[in-house]
Amino acid sequence: MGKSSKKKGGADNNNKTAVGGKQQDQKITIVGNEIPLYRKIQPETFKSLVDVLNPVLRFNAGQTWLSVDDDSFYKPSRDELGELILEKLNIAGYGVITECPLCFAPAYAKCGGCNSVFYCSKECQTKSWKLCHKKACKRNPNFYQFSFDINQFKALPEDAYEGHEFILIKPTEKLSSLADICDVCLESADDVFEKVPGFGHDQIQPGWVINNCNHPISRAVRKHFGWTSPEQGVSALEGYRHSEDHFVFMLMYDDRFQMQKDMADSYYGGALFAATRENTPMRGNLLIFKLFIKNKMRVTRDFSNVSLFISQSDGDDLKFEYELYPTTKAEVAYMLQERRNAIDEGKYTRRQWRYNIRRAERGEEHKRSHTGGPAVVVM
Repeated sequence: MGKSSKKKGGADNNNKTAVGGKQQDQKITIVGNEIPLYRKIQPETFKSLVDVLNPVLRFNAGQTWLSVDDDSFYKPSRDELGELILEKLNIAGYGVITECPLCFAPAYAKCGGCNSVFYCSKECQTKSWKLCHKKACKRNPNFYQFSFDINQFKALPEDAYEGHEFILIKPTEKLSSLADICDVCLESADDVFEKVPGFGHDQIQPGWVINNCNHPISRAVRKHFGWTSPEQGVSALEGYRHSEDHFVFMLMYDDRFQMQKDMADSYYGGALFAATRENTPMRGNLLIFKLFIKNKMRVTRDFSNVSLFISQSDGDDLKFEYELYPTTKAEVAYMLQERRNAIDEGKYTRRQWRYNIRRAERGEEHKRSHTGGPAVVVM
């Protein structure tokens, strides 16, 4: 069984984090909660990182809200801002903020086998190992570490840091810079609320979309984004899971975009789907938005009449509440750039590899449910 590389928050300064066989004692402290750093960050980079992150989320607080003291970040107010800085650092590849898939507590204990999944404690990790992780645990064969060039972010215009509830990812070829991705590939789609009367939170739920493909609002959405098939799809971005993440990036798209040859190929759209590694083209406009997930709880599920494909979804035994949360072009562009680079190099980011691990676990769970073994309601 993989060993935890970091105890839950509150560890003393002598604890170190394993990184590729080496030891690092860097960590980030946010009002008493410690998380390990997975990359060495020099003091001057900390200051530069803060300069970038301040405008990214300034719209959320109406003022600059981060300060640097030695090698720690502190938040002066509003609990969610602490979580947001962790999420930004996760996207930048510096640390990981996630939740235990068993009990939903903050998860800082990393499996030492696959280096991709996290738990809140040794107890939850052991339970998961016995139920389903043991047969699915596999080390990432070619890990991709997000690159971070502070100058990329400094070169972005101020509007790249404005908050949007929906951002359209337009089909393009590979672009040369982060600024070009923001300018050419990404476009605010907040006007969907105005252009599609009646569109609201219900229409971003997969269940609503599946059951209302002929609804006037659904037809208007497809027309608004240039989708030509009779249905649209909604799903979490590859590697994001409602059970394990505070913030989940979601996608809405033409349900048959892989087959719609009348739509242009989307190079950066391919960064969001596992099928890209099978040379499956992604086409047309894609809508990306972010949800803040809260109040999670597990419910009993029945696999007796469920296919393996459906059982691999993360939501069939999970109840939760959510809020539509703003994101920025800068955040989305950086994610698209790095995830696409990983695919082109035949590598996997931590989230991309976690997708494979969790999918394998769901397969094990499905087998148990059809062979009379004990039900697994963990993942």
